[in-house]
Amino acid sequence: MRRLASPPRPDWRAALSAYDYGEKAAPAAACWDESVRYEFSADQIDMIEEAADEVHGLVHDAIGHVVGERLHPLLGIKPDVARMIDASWTAYGGAGEPNDRLGGLFGRLDFAYDGRDSLKLLGCDYDGPTGLFESSIVQWNWLEAAFPDADQFNGLHEGLVGRWQALASGLRDRGSVHLTCATPDSQREGELAYLAATADEAGLTSTLIGVQDIGWDGTSFFDVDEYRIAWLLKLYPWEAMVEEEYGAHLHTSGVPVLDPLWRMPGSNHGLLAVLWDLYPEHPNLCHASLGTGEVRSPHGTIHRSLFGLDRAAERIVGSGGVVADTGAAANPGGTVAIARPPSFESDGVHAIIQTWMIGNKCLGMAVRESD
Repeated sequence: MRRLASPPRPDWRAALSAYDYGEKAAPAAACWDESVRYEFSADQIDMIEEAADEVHGLVHDAIGHVVGERLHPLLGIKPDVARMIDASWTAYGGAGEPNDRLGGLFGRLDFAYDGRDSLKLLGCDYDGPTGLFESSIVQWNWLEAAFPDADQFNGLHEGLVGRWQALASGLRDRGSVHLTCATPDSQREGELAYLAATADEAGLTSTLIGVQDIGWDGTSFFDVDEYRIAWLLKLYPWEAMVEEEYGAHLHTSGVPVLDPLWRMPGSNHGLLAVLWDLYPEHPNLCHASLGTGEVRSPHGTIHRSLFGLDRAAERIVGSGGVVADTGAAANPGGTVAIARPPSFESDGVHAIIQTWMIGNKCLGMAVRESD
């Protein structure tokens, strides 16, 4: 793994006009930076892909463990929400043969990678993670323009289209899908524009709507044109939605939601501790403990709120003291301590690997940088 300077295009946004959805989706690429590139060997890509596939399976089993052992309180999940999660898991068939059509569309696993042989899970997000458009289309568009003879681990677009088809095939009320987030939010609205395009390519009819504009008549959900919502994709976190008026209605109305409620524990940062308890010393996991439990690492400790997904409160402590601190969270849900793993660093810049799961398969990745 090497970090190299790379000449950026004068206006990479203009290149997105090659796609019908490019202009609408462009705000989702607000974090895109092509002034540097990362190069990997084929063996490194194979290692990352295989690790992501394996860890995804471990996360699935850990969710089943949380449900089966009634561990929801350890993750800050309230009893009424726990019952909804359990019902969603049962409908999916988590205790037996799973019904893949009640599974998820996509998710993201973040890894600390030292560029050689240490690859450790830092976080899971199966609840509307951002960055998919960048990883799928913008990254591929850059490769074709800048390095047309190079390879890129990126089957995301084709995978999304195929996954939509697999989820919809042969089922009533899945010829159309509504996609929602809280608006205005240019980044998530851009992601929705891209996801809608992949649904359209799969043969579905897509409608975008602000989550605040969804109506409820006591039985069903409706959009602003009074069409019933039969299938919903949301870029709006369950941890917030279950606290709001319509959260319980989403469950009782029977509307299939992507990603389904049973995946909520998979986006709780406390699951890192559950994973470590189930699979101690696994080479792709960090030592993690809930609450004030002790963890050991020569690189320091990460203290993170259970809730918050990409906006979790986080405090990183090293041998010399506090390395970074975002401050407290309004609704932390509890805390988890994580042994900070070794990670890539070059020219004062740190980088992590973000891998993307489409269904149950890792089909692409991106690199995120921070100072």
